[in-house]
Amino acid sequence: MYKAEERLVSFGADNQLAEGYKAVVNPETNKLYSIHTKQYTILEHDQVIEQITNEIGKNPEYGAFQQKGPLYYKDGARMETTFTFPEVSIPIGKGDLVNPQVQVLNGYDGNWGLHILFGAYRVVCKNGLTIGEKVLQIHKRHTRQIGDFFSKNILAEEMHQFSIQTKIWESWVNKKIDQEEMDKKIESLHLAKKREGELRAEIEISTGEIVEGQEAMTQWIFFNILCQYITHRLTNYQRIDLSRRIGGMFS
Repeated sequence: MYKAEERLVSFGADNQLAEGYKAVVNPETNKLYSIHTKQYTILEHDQVIEQITNEIGKNPEYGAFQQKGPLYYKDGARMETTFTFPEVSIPIGKGDLVNPQVQVLNGYDGNWGLHILFGAYRVVCKNGLTIGEKVLQIHKRHTRQIGDFFSKNILAEEMHQFSIQTKIWESWVNKKIDQEEMDKKIESLHLAKKREGELRAEIEISTGEIVEGQEAMTQWIFFNILCQYITHRLTNYQRIDLSRRIGGMFS
């Protein structure tokens, strides 16, 4: 589904060829995805998913995976799929379990390259957790052969970083966060007024529950409120951009 192929680019009344450029189109519908330079290499969505699945197969110690997607946006120009490893459960705090998760994004339109984002799935709330993108993001433009993207055992390398990240999350369990710091982090997300109002309402509800339970608002709880909001209240396409901003905010 949503294949892509290269075609020549021409312009003007005499259909003069545009040297150095190529069109990337859907061969079944003739939809134009984008115009790229000739250095651009098409990585079809199916190719990317197959390669990632092969990478996962090199690491049987992580057990069976669950795949969500692929999901397609912009008439197939962009793709998202997520792999979760439920057999690997790491405790954060008192019995709060997270599973490793790999989110894969690919695009033909130039706005998305190939993104491989390593995060986690919080079991108790069924929401995705974003890891700081500067630590665990691989982003490649489509300017090399597909084999170059997978020349190393990506999953093994990044799972090691995941273990480091879970230790950071563990330190957040007892790290209190005050209203001023929360306000600064929310403002740094640059949300529309409606979205910011919804998010602050979620935080207010959660804060009331915490006070009633004689707990304190910690960085771990605040981080999870943010992730839960984008997981359950936003559409898939809206969620992608905001989850990456949250990851960068905590990195």
